[in-house]
Amino acid sequence: MSVYSMDSNDSDSSILSSATLPDLDQASPLQERQLNGSHVAKACFKCRPQSHPFSERQVPVVELIKIGRSVAKSKPDAGNAIFDCKVLSRNHAVLWYEDGKFWLKDTKSSNGTFVNNQRLGKGNEESAPRELYSGDIVQLGVDVMENTKKVTHGCIIAQVTLFHPDGSEARRPPTSAMTAAGGSGGEGSSGGPGGPASAQANSVNQEQLYQLSQYLQEALHRENTIGAKLDKFRELLDSVGALGDASWSAVLNEERLLARLELLENQLALARSNSGVGGGNDGVRDCLQEAVERQAKAEEALKARLDACLAERGQALERAGQLERGWLESRDEARELRDACGQAREQLQALSAQYDRDTGQLKQELAAAKQEGAALAGEIRDLGGALVDQSFADLDRQLLAAEQPDKAADAAAATAASTADNVDGDGAGNSPPAASAAAPSDADSSAGVSGGCGVTTAQSGVRISVPTADT
Repeated sequence: MSVYSMDSNDSDSSILSSATLPDLDQASPLQERQLNGSHVAKACFKCRPQSHPFSERQVPVVELIKIGRSVAKSKPDAGNAIFDCKVLSRNHAVLWYEDGKFWLKDTKSSNGTFVNNQRLGKGNEESAPRELYSGDIVQLGVDVMENTKKVTHGCIIAQVTLFHPDGSEARRPPTSAMTAAGGSGGEGSSGGPGGPASAQANSVNQEQLYQLSQYLQEALHRENTIGAKLDKFRELLDSVGALGDASWSAVLNEERLLARLELLENQLALARSNSGVGGGNDGVRDCLQEAVERQAKAEEALKARLDACLAERGQALERAGQLERGWLESRDEARELRDACGQAREQLQALSAQYDRDTGQLKQELAAAKQEGAALAGEIRDLGGALVDQSFADLDRQLLAAEQPDKAADAAAATAASTADNVDGDGAGNSPPAASAAAPSDADSSAGVSGGCGVTTAQSGVRISVPTADT
């Protein structure tokens, strides 16, 4: 608003000050006076008609000169290359002076850097250094339109004028133009329509056409500016005419009022003279003088109040400008915070997705572990049943092994008894009752085994309980 209009007026006045097209090979007297006695290179940035408005900059090129958007710590100044333009990046490009040449490089800007309508590099990539000459057109960024507010933010378009430390201007060498002029003189040197001389001539013609288009655009902008100023001047003349008419009517009303007062004074004097009362004119004059003094005081009070109102209006406008600049800075900071919040939200979403994936994997592993536990429990049950069966089999084998020695002993005893009967004859008739007495014990033993009551081994005396078939 007010800041932009002030910068645009300065640029318009600088453009309108020249009656002819600008000469790129001559420096202005102001620049010559500023460069006298200096021993550093200098770059001057002049606002073009299609550019976002800014004041003329004269930047000493002592080291790397940062070109970028203004932030809280870096403010625009006549001695730096910081611009109050939203389409620029903070670190948009750099300018430096080395080996008698000026170099410009784009430092990964979002909207790009252009020299004579040629972009230095791709978006968000650092470009190769480009040599600059006095008179080149440097464009920083492109015009951007906000969809929400339907507002277009302009880019920076500046014509640069470069000076060496000795004060001489860094002009473009005229080698291409001389080569093109010399090549057109002979047939053999041109090499036909597609030869080097024709290519150089085409390049020169393109550059001239570009400069001519720039001159036409500047002339059109001047014409539009002059038309706008003529319209404003016409409005000013109309307002002055209206004020003149109002003042003339006020003067006529004042003359009528004075004539009326004079007539009333004459009538009053005549009435007093006719009535014979003296000294009345002095009283009337005193009243009139007091009335005039009161009117003068009222006018002075109104003037003082008007001056105070004008001063307050100026302060209010200045305060509004400060608030507007603060609002713009706050909006930039809010945009940066919004971007940081979006990045944090994306990181949080990525972490949530990772958490969900890890949780699902852990659930799968837990289900697999449960299945393995169930399988192990079944195997344990199977192994327990096999162990019980094997234990019963081992007990059966032990019982059989314990019964075999007893049966052998009984058989030996029976054999010995029969042998004794055969040898003794009748004396052996008394021994069967003993054998018959021992037989029931064997029967009882066998009955005990078949009944499941238990078996007592003869060697160890241990009774082993064996379950019967009924059990």
